[in-house]
Amino acid sequence: MLGREILADRYVLNEIVGEGSYSVVFRGWDKVEDRTVAIKELKRSGLTVQEMHEAQDLFFREIKILKALDHPAFPKVYDFIYFRGRHYLIMEWITGENLLDMIERRGGISEATALKYMRQVTNALIYLQKDGRNIIYKDLKPSNIILTGKGKLKLIDFGAARFYSQKKNKDTHALGTPGYAPPEAYTGAQTDFSADIYSLGATFYHLVTGQEPFQFRFRFPSPRKFNRNLSTDFCMFISDCLKSRDRRIPDARTARKRLYCLMGWSDIDLDRIPQRWKKFTYFSFSVSVVYSA
Repeated sequence: MLGREILADRYVLNEIVGEGSYSVVFRGWDKVEDRTVAIKELKRSGLTVQEMHEAQDLFFREIKILKALDHPAFPKVYDFIYFRGRHYLIMEWITGENLLDMIERRGGISEATALKYMRQVTNALIYLQKDGRNIIYKDLKPSNIILTGKGKLKLIDFGAARFYSQKKNKDTHALGTPGYAPPEAYTGAQTDFSADIYSLGATFYHLVTGQEPFQFRFRFPSPRKFNRNLSTDFCMFISDCLKSRDRRIPDARTARKRLYCLMGWSDIDLDRIPQRWKKFTYFSFSVSVVYSA
């Protein structure tokens, strides 16, 4: 498809910025709102009938999931259109650099930086896993995490995400990225919230060591083998994320508790604090940290 095509006399398609098996993502322009947007197009050519059905199922599920989210770590959905026989999802354009490009450009990150980033990611996963949403992201990896200019992380690409149900005994689609997806993702069994914890461990193993997870085939040596500056407790946390399903850290809330212990923090559950008290809680917590230091 040629650049500069205009969809529904509103959205201008510019260059391709990403492509998967079933979709293409463009940087676009919203003429009405006068803003840059991300435009995901569902592929129609080069797919078998079965692949087309699977692509449509995943595309519409992604829309349903994204529309249910209201959190600063995730892109906003602006619009969905069907134009000239093709489906398009219009989303917030996230400005920044993905973590894979970042470490390829300047090398791995420190333990202190990893802890700061992991806290943001686990908070995002807690939001997804919360009752009423029950969402498994399923494709956590460095290239799907964008670091914005303000130092905040955004998770992108919900094409593999799904809703978790205890009534199911297997996943509808076997999805995930080799090296970051847990072993059970390849068995046909239903993945649960701990699948995202495995991906969290594999992602940050890569970020602090510079080593691609796929090479280890689910048997990761200690991160300290590649980075002697990492603490024993931090390496233990990463290893506990990467254990077999029955021994792994089970969910994001438990992972955050472990992280806060590593950071010397208390696990204040901000989700349960009334909005009017949150500013006071942040202030009091900050004062206590400064005072104790």
